[in-house]
Amino acid sequence: MRRAGLTTLGLAVLVGLLSGCSEAEELPPGEKLDAQVVMLENDPALPLPPPTISTRPVDAGLVAGWVAADSTADGDAEPRDPDGVALPDDEDGKSYVFVATGTRCLPAEGASLWRDGDALTVVPTVPDEDVNCDAPNHAHIQFAVDEELVAGVTTVNGEAIADPLGPAEPVAEIALGELFADRAALSAVDPVEIAGSGGGEPFMSALIAADGAENLDEVEKLLTDQVPDDMRRFAFLMRGCPGDESVLVVAPGVVSAERVGPGASGCPEAEQFVLTVFDVPADVMTTDTRPGLYGQ
Repeated sequence: MRRAGLTTLGLAVLVGLLSGCSEAEELPPGEKLDAQVVMLENDPALPLPPPTISTRPVDAGLVAGWVAADSTADGDAEPRDPDGVALPDDEDGKSYVFVATGTRCLPAEGASLWRDGDALTVVPTVPDEDVNCDAPNHAHIQFAVDEELVAGVTTVNGEAIADPLGPAEPVAEIALGELFADRAALSAVDPVEIAGSGGGEPFMSALIAADGAENLDEVEKLLTDQVPDDMRRFAFLMRGCPGDESVLVVAPGVVSAERVGPGASGCPEAEQFVLTVFDVPADVMTTDTRPGLYGQ
């Protein structure tokens, strides 16, 4: 038995050396997956939201909404520029695994992905150096992996998977028509928070004044519906390509709606105005959070 134990130990050391690990390091349980790192960002200021898995490339700004209340906005927070968001290529048959993690003082240079049952483990590749730092590094890591390899996964690095679109819950999106003659006036209508059963009056006034606005009965009902006690409701008047959808970026101090989809790179049809409304759990935002639209 002793000889068998020594042989097993020798094999373990050999495996460790071949994989680039020292004898003292321990590999994660399970199987290493064939996964490609498609995004890697290092910065001590990066938020640390929960992990997520999506059939589309993950927008880290949306996932970060889960921890928006834990961060503080510097001065007057402004919506991000949607054109400045760079996502990995969307490949058929792939799932995208996103994780945010600390890497002590040094930035991650890569990462590997392991699966054991319904759990994934992300192991960042970090230089083995003894250094001191004022602030530990945070890394955002995203993998592209064959979707069948991560089917049924429920946790990453011991944390439950969160919704990749963040904490916002779409309430409704109502098409209002092209409204070309009133484009300038409607584009200047600020987004609002609907508190209780009020707050949408500026939208109704602008749409009633517009020539040919559609679905006003639906709009009025939506803007006067009671808001759930544990939610905050935000409404946005936006212009975009038919068939695209709206997402809500929940950031420290500000929530902002964006249109996403194929039309963002060129709309083959006439753009239309839409009223889009989201509910956001009150506990993921600070009390001074306000709605905004980029460039408005």
